[in-house]
Amino acid sequence: MRDIKFRAFYEDEMVPVWFMTCWLPTPSNRNNFKQKWFAGFDDRRELLNDSTPIMQSTGLLDKKGVEGWDGNIYNIDDYTDKYIIEWSDEAARFYLVGVHSRLHKDIRMLKDATLLGSIHTHPELLERKRYDPDQPN
Repeated sequence: MRDIKFRAFYEDEMVPVWFMTCWLPTPSNRNNFKQKWFAGFDDRRELLNDSTPIMQSTGLLDKKGVEGWDGNIYNIDDYTDKYIIEWSDEAARFYLVGVHSRLHKDIRMLKDATLLGSIHTHPELLERKRYDPDQPN
């Protein structure tokens, strides 16, 4: 059985995180249990805010042996589009989804893919390049 791992893009770096149910009173209901994510560091723990991106590992490796994470951007052999690992609530599974085409590929194709970056660390990879005849390819 594989480990279920999570990480967060926190203060400009990827850090491991874990999920906890803790006692955190809210302004509207002081007797409310809230579920929160915590980031773990060598010497401290920090509560993450609700806007901190959380990513889950797929448990699969790309063709260079790099672990696949939700939000990673890949180049797949024989395809021109870039693909992002995304979770589907409806299918309860990960897919590789085309950045521009929005076509879904089976996550097992990750073995034929090369990591380009993450949507959080390299958002420029999501931009569509315009054809310029004066620029070399």
